[in-house]
Amino acid sequence: MWTEVVFEGATAVRAIEMAHALRASGLVLNKDFTWTWMPKDSIVVGGTERWILDQKRVTIGFQDPALATFYQLKWS
Repeated sequence: MWTEVVFEGATAVRAIEMAHALRASGLVLNKDFTWTWMPKDSIVVGGTERWILDQKRVTIGFQDPALATFYQLKWS
């Protein structure tokens, strides 16, 4: 099960820096973590609902919930 952490307002550059930092710490993309950046005004679909993001964001999913907590505290 993946634990997702959302960082609101993250620029594309900041999102890439975060992904690089995770890889530099030894984590493997799509094994230990997932990464998605969405620009402002993106259309998000969830089931039967749709909404438009009011600000950019990066969502990072962690396989280990302890890492999710650690990075959420570190980067918030």
